[in-house]
Amino acid sequence: MKQTISTRAIAKELGISPMTVSRVINGSSNVKAETRDSILKYLEKNGQHLHRAALTGKRQFHVIIESGTLQKPELKAFTFFSTIYFAIINDLTKYGISFELTDLSRKPEENISAILSADAAMLIDHESEKAISHIRAYKSEIPILTICFNTENIPAITPDELQGGALAAELFHSKGHQHSAVFANIDNKSFLKRYESFRNESLRLNPNTQIDLINFNESDSIENSDRLKLNALENYFKNQAILPSAIFCPIGYAAMILYRFLKSKHIRIPEEISVLGYDNFDYYDFLDPAMSRVVFDIESIGKAAAAKIKDMLENKNRSHEGTFLIPCKVIERDSIKKVN
Repeated sequence: MKQTISTRAIAKELGISPMTVSRVINGSSNVKAETRDSILKYLEKNGQHLHRAALTGKRQFHVIIESGTLQKPELKAFTFFSTIYFAIINDLTKYGISFELTDLSRKPEENISAILSADAAMLIDHESEKAISHIRAYKSEIPILTICFNTENIPAITPDELQGGALAAELFHSKGHQHSAVFANIDNKSFLKRYESFRNESLRLNPNTQIDLINFNESDSIENSDRLKLNALENYFKNQAILPSAIFCPIGYAAMILYRFLKSKHIRIPEEISVLGYDNFDYYDFLDPAMSRVVFDIESIGKAAAAKIKDMLENKNRSHEGTFLIPCKVIERDSIKKVN
């Protein structure tokens, strides 16, 4: 693999300004034809391939969509991020914006040409956060939008995590539950927000409420992650003298693990323990009993993200800081019991 080169290195080699190199990479027509040709020949010689805008000088926006999660073979069928991704690319296509999927967090050196070709970057999920430094190293001023997570000074589109946790607390309180547990991986910032909001709202509604945390770790392997979840549940139920009357799981997939675990222990849902999950997966309604959950419109995240990146590209001189929140709501099914 040929060594990748920065905009500054190209400029130094050709005796021109980094801004001129950047203009060619971004498809600007405000560059002399002779200069453009020399830059393109240099890039081609060094194995850097650019999108059509750079080659023709015609303005066509091009976006990289960064998500290591979507490119893990064992997670191809995971509907949450794929639903967001397809909503994004559907609307980007309508807007006439080209795109490509990258995996900078795990394979940065294989995606440098994608960064050089991009006018903006969209980062899906927390795994993508580590890609920011790679993007900034090659194109320091490129607009970046994060999706489903926040990082300092970068615009974001996320579900309203605080609202989701508070809604769960309100539901348990309305059903009379005074001892509950939360089954979550709080190393994840989004899940931590949901947990803290649930805890704070529960204690506000009833200062005598008891809230246990069943915390688990994650692994790169789904099989190992499932084992870690089950181990956390085993340890909690083995050592807990008085079990909670309800468990809130602010993570969609983990709620399925919790359901299976309770059934394996012959614990009846909701007669003995009520369960509240998260995310609006259709298969929740096919469980026995159907699972109640906190939900938000997953597709609307992708649509909002596509609209936001279009705005950021077309209005670069305007401030775009801040977070756009997707509202949550509760769907009640049969997994929560009212207690005295």
